Amino acid sequence: DRQHMFRLLSSGIQSAGFALSATSQRFVAMAAAASTKLYIGNLSWDTRKEDLMDLFSKYGSVEDAFVASDRDTGRSRGFGFVTIEAEGAQQAISEVNETEFMGRTIRVNEAQPRGEGGGGKCANQTSHSKSEFNQGLLHETDGVPCAFPRR
Repeated sequence: DRQHMFRLLSSGIQSAGFALSATSQRFVAMAAAASTKLYIGNLSWDTRKEDLMDLFSKYGSVEDAFVASDRDTGRSRGFGFVTIEAEGAQQAISEVNETEFMGRTIRVNEAQPRGEGGGGKCANQTSHSKSEFNQGLLHETDGVPCAFPRR
């Protein structure tokens, strides 16, 4: 696992006669303590980052919590992210996903890098990429026009 790999790297560098600086030692320690970013959806408009930190802290050390807000109005967008120790992430997903939190049934899963989600299917059940979805590309399947909505 990642922790073992970083410990081996650190001990290999030191046994070769090189000393690790304090900064390098901190980097090795941080890298060894791998973390996982979780996506939390369907949040109440009243949810704050402190609420997410409290909810997920029972599953491991929470490094960061973020609740997305509209840049113009400042109002919550109903989703957020929590970065938590990798060891507790799967347990948090299985125990918190589809549970009620602050009056809403929330969704919890491992966050995906930007650009890997989205898209969807049109009326013809044809899968479209996020780019095609955003462009509102049209096509026909067996003479049936695509009813893919333009954004």
